[in-house]
Amino acid sequence: MRALLTAALTLASAASAAAQTIAGGVLLETYTLSKSDELRLHSVQLVTAPFAGRLALLDNAALSVSGGHARGSLTLASGESEEVGGLIDTRLSADLTLGAFLLTASALVGTGDIVATEDEAIFVGLLSSDLFPFAIRQWGMGGGFGADLTYALDLGEATLSMSVGASASSATEPLSSELIYQPGNEARARMSLESPVGAAGVVSLAFGMQRYAVDTYDGRNLYRPGSRWDGAVSYAFAVGPRESVLAFASMSETAGGVSEVGSYHLDYQGFTQAVDDRPSHSTLRGGLEMRLARGRMALIPRAEMRALRRDDGVGQGWIGSFGSTAEVTLLRRGYRPSLIAEPSFHLRMGTLRATETIDSPVFGWQAGMIVRWSGNR
Repeated sequence: MRALLTAALTLASAASAAAQTIAGGVLLETYTLSKSDELRLHSVQLVTAPFAGRLALLDNAALSVSGGHARGSLTLASGESEEVGGLIDTRLSADLTLGAFLLTASALVGTGDIVATEDEAIFVGLLSSDLFPFAIRQWGMGGGFGADLTYALDLGEATLSMSVGASASSATEPLSSELIYQPGNEARARMSLESPVGAAGVVSLAFGMQRYAVDTYDGRNLYRPGSRWDGAVSYAFAVGPRESVLAFASMSETAGGVSEVGSYHLDYQGFTQAVDDRPSHSTLRGGLEMRLARGRMALIPRAEMRALRRDDGVGQGWIGSFGSTAEVTLLRRGYRPSLIAEPSFHLRMGTLRATETIDSPVFGWQAGMIVRWSGNR
């Protein structure tokens, strides 16, 4: 494991030395539930230190690495708190372009910590919700690998892209048990179309599908996940020499899975026995983003709404977000920015239906600083 982590960090350093692209920073996110006494949960906080690097090897090939460290805390209404922290999994990927084809191979290196306690599982369950836009969804998956093949078809001014791919995950031993949990493999397909509109606009459409194999636990079929599909549309247009506007919307639908055997699943009160079908859920997103540039600084205000609907009505709700990111060029080499600082701050509020009878207002915010460096070979 240490050797794999060392290899990932070495690649990040190599990307910096080769003067391509490397980025890192710190993000702080926090959410507070107003009805904490009824839910037992008062607040959730997550501090993430991500890094990413990209190294161009040839004109048609590149290597990328991403990962980081995260620490989260979950505070109960009683005042007690639980903390989870450590490295997150590191992702390595390689891109190779051959004419109109793009081949991407990726490996998920198991540098992250595996869920060891029920308290950690509750925290990870909150992170993985489609309702809260956390920077990460979990610490460790145990590793895995995947590959995608994309074909870009030139349709004159428009471009049609089609891709297929698959991923396989490694087995893990969650909750400090000696039993082996094996996540099911994933198969996916995606299609997108991008076309100019008018004199200064671009419209993009995308549709994707994912299908998952059966999860197993201790060699037995545990859970048969449902399929997932998503669609997105965006429209970007210029409103000045260095100003632009982006409008976007997306929807995803995840079919409910089926528990193959008696198993334990996570809810807001802990772990309960579950042998029935799991509810399907839909996620809707939409928003508006602007880019206003002056001199060496660009301001990027953004407003977004996210809504989650579940068939059983529990764990659903909505979150609204408004804030801005700034891009400040600290060092410029020629006509290309070489060192950019990106401070950001966003306010978030919404409502969470935690149980069949309790709707709790949710308030939160995110603040961060990312520093990005790029250059020429």
